[in-house]
Amino acid sequence: MNTAMIDVADELGVPTYLFYTSGAALLGLMFHFQTLEFEQNLEISELVKVEKDLVIPSFANPVPVSVLQNITTNKEIWSTRFLKAPRAYRRVNTFFDLESHALRSFSLDSSYGMSRLPPIYPVGPILNSSLIPIQSAKDPSEMMNWLDCQPENSVVFLFFASIGSFHVNQVQEIAYRLERSGCQFIWVLRQPSAKKGGFASDYESPELILPKGFLD
Repeated sequence: MNTAMIDVADELGVPTYLFYTSGAALLGLMFHFQTLEFEQNLEISELVKVEKDLVIPSFANPVPVSVLQNITTNKEIWSTRFLKAPRAYRRVNTFFDLESHALRSFSLDSSYGMSRLPPIYPVGPILNSSLIPIQSAKDPSEMMNWLDCQPENSVVFLFFASIGSFHVNQVQEIAYRLERSGCQFIWVLRQPSAKKGGFASDYESPELILPKGFLD
């Protein structure tokens, strides 16, 4: 729902629900920044200049300032785009087993200062099934079979969303680090779009850009 319609819904006495397509952890970050700005009078844009890591209730570990995107630290963006509707219920594209820490943080009064959070409901994962190959439960993929055989919490998953991609030299550096870590991993390897602002795409021949012997 467009946030511009919330006032209309209020006038009609209709409950407002917003579907939040990102995860609960990011939503918690937005609420946390709201608390810092409006209750503690801290400017986020200044805070990220002097702090290396931020403790955020919806994240299990401190978050390095260097990984925060401008959309999360620019008050003009997050205060109007994400928090314009404090009264609205929020349905988040996530589920408890994936983001239990973040979802639990919403129920703790101490996590977000005096701000009274709206009800938040995990309704995910909501996926575009037309883009997912249909597989029979009796014929799982080779990757899923392999994953089921690994010890719990032993596999690193590398995925950088629909626009996350790397050039050849970056791919090779990540590959070297993965080898040295000794960890089992699943890596969604994608190349930059040839068109500015376009989506990343799969490398047609990853063996040509990965270090020699990496796929052995």
